[in-house]
Amino acid sequence: MKAETIDTPKGRITRYVEFDERLDSASALLDLLANTQSKTIAVPKESLDPEFFSLASGLAGEMLQKISNYCRRLIIIGDFQDVKSKSLRDFIYESNKTGQVVFVGTIDEGVAKLR
Repeated sequence: MKAETIDTPKGRITRYVEFDERLDSASALLDLLANTQSKTIAVPKESLDPEFFSLASGLAGEMLQKISNYCRRLIIIGDFQDVKSKSLRDFIYESNKTGQVVFVGTIDEGVAKLR
């Protein structure tokens, strides 16, 4: 796993740029949170198991609940323009409104959306 720390006006962010394995469970995310000093982590979309984006699997809900329970923030960086699922588009829209978990194209967009 390769990470870099970024200081922003909204606090320090640990940006993970390389993963050995995909984040495929809430416990994998908890391990990541436990090893990160920052309140906010940023991960590339590709680092998440594809099941995360299938809302029926419940994986996204489990992982985002951990983010909320541990008072952390998550930036997911990737291209979300071609999302066809209405429920996933709505989920991304609502998440971006709250500012605790944001789905964005760049780290700068993510910082801007954080609350």
